[in-house]
Amino acid sequence: MMKHLKKILLGVLALLVLGFFAERALLDSAAASLAERTPATVPHRALVLPERGTVEVRKAGSGEWTVIAEETQVAQGDAVRTGEDSSASLNLFEQGVARLDENATITLDGLEWDQETNSFVGKILVESGRLWSRLLDFMAPESSYEVRTPHLVATVRGTAFFVDATSATNDVYVAEHLVSVTPVSGGAASEVVEGKKLRYAVPKPGTIQRLNASAWKIEDAKDLREDAWVRGNLEKDASYKKRVEERLQGDLERFVPRPDMSVRVEAKERAVLKKNHGDAQRIATRGLSRLVAEALAAAQRGNAEATDALVKRAEQFCTYAQVNGVVCRVHPRLVEYVAHHADLASSMKDAAMRVSPDMAETLRRVLERREKFEKGTAPVSETVPVDEPSAAPIVTTNNETIAPSVPPAPTAPKPLRLEISAQRFTFGFGESGSFNAFLRWSDGRSEDVTKQAAWSLASTSGLMPIGQMRANAFFAGEADGESKLTVSYQHTLGLFTASDTVRVLGPVSPAVN
Repeated sequence: MMKHLKKILLGVLALLVLGFFAERALLDSAAASLAERTPATVPHRALVLPERGTVEVRKAGSGEWTVIAEETQVAQGDAVRTGEDSSASLNLFEQGVARLDENATITLDGLEWDQETNSFVGKILVESGRLWSRLLDFMAPESSYEVRTPHLVATVRGTAFFVDATSATNDVYVAEHLVSVTPVSGGAASEVVEGKKLRYAVPKPGTIQRLNASAWKIEDAKDLREDAWVRGNLEKDASYKKRVEERLQGDLERFVPRPDMSVRVEAKERAVLKKNHGDAQRIATRGLSRLVAEALAAAQRGNAEATDALVKRAEQFCTYAQVNGVVCRVHPRLVEYVAHHADLASSMKDAAMRVSPDMAETLRRVLERREKFEKGTAPVSETVPVDEPSAAPIVTTNNETIAPSVPPAPTAPKPLRLEISAQRFTFGFGESGSFNAFLRWSDGRSEDVTKQAAWSLASTSGLMPIGQMRANAFFAGEADGESKLTVSYQHTLGLFTASDTVRVLGPVSPAVN
């Protein structure tokens, strides 16, 4: 009997020991998984992407132009130019995008990313042609962006506008918020609000022209919204904003563990902090970021009770971290997420004061800047049709009859670019979705060429393919990462291509065996 009881006790003890080590391994695995899935803080790259036609890059210090056919990294001092019927886009460290129209030449006078302050500085010289800029709300006060021509400087902080530098005029058209424009020759700055255009008449060579009302004037520009290039950029901005939101949502989800693992992972992190491990600051930042991400996810679901409870846990975790000699910091990706969600920024501002002073200060700056720009925004009224001028002859004071000028015959519409459209570009393991390709025309038409286009997927990160394409359908595999999706369409007037990024995000915590 005693021998049998002893076997039972030994069996129970063995199960307890195995359970302890199994739970320990599970916690270690969950913590490691969260660490691996935390978005990196490495600085982003500035990339120029040829969209159609001939696009060339001239590296700083070089006099030679090189034709590029794929996404190419650029740096401060480099120059980019487009040829006839050509276009290109410039990804500015994921803080915005600049797009070059045909026959445009720009020089990247300033192009810097500061990893420590999360700040971006961009200075672009438009030597000729049109450049469209779409900037996100900058989080760091050190961030700035300006576009200049030989005659004016346009400075912004989160807006959409374009600069047109021709031989006769330099124009600044504002599509969103406001832009401050200063003459290079000296003088007071002018604020150009949404729906307005500043026009500067370039003086003829060898002459000096004062900044009078005719040379430097702000006028209504509602008609520009009917320009095919402007409409195309506004549509691209909407798609760009959607992709940014998807990226931010994916980053948020990467921080959130499985619900049943959150409390236990936090307990393990507290134990590491108590031992004052050499990696304590990183562990504290990851733990606080996880709790803030969970609070944001709950707020997004409209669960106020869960949001408040998670904010209190984050506040307590911050206090515990400070007691153990580390600083309360939140991953910049989460601050970026809040900054780009106006509905969350206001509600999370007070909560951030209790959790992370750094996050609270950033949100304060973002909200103040947003309020300033929104106050400076002028509504854009709908375009009013204008009657065509009469074709009757013009009679002068000398009774001479002048035949009316005959407007030039309209040119035939031509295809401009190929674009990718989809409900989403981010997928989970085993999920699938489809993409569409549209050919944009100069007359504003959009032609669906999905079935006639060729689709391909090239791996840009990771060792395993994230999925496969079958015609225009994507099927995700079981590997984290992102790939470049490319579509091409052969038209009688040439080959058109477009590309975008497809991401696959797996579950945060591994399955329990």
